[in-house]
Amino acid sequence: ATLIESVRGMAGGTRYGFDEHRFNPVRALVTRGARVLFVNNGEVAHTITARDGSWTTGTIVPGLFEYVAFDSPGMFLFHCTDHPWALGEITVAP
Repeated sequence: ATLIESVRGMAGGTRYGFDEHRFNPVRALVTRGARVLFVNNGEVAHTITARDGSWTTGTIVPGLFEYVAFDSPGMFLFHCTDHPWALGEITVAP
């Protein structure tokens, strides 16, 4: 889940909305061997899975987290299997 800045109501200062179905960051660059932490800051369960099926976090309930280790270089697109419109990308450098 991500806080997003809203352009509405700017007269009173910056306002933020809550997006349950957005990754933050959407794209990440890590080195081979890195462990990436996926945290569920939302209010519903999410399951983060590689588009090619090579890895998954399993179900992450609100307030909990899961690590995924990236041992092979490449670009990995991922999504939430429960909410497939939530998309992200991790690039693993050698």
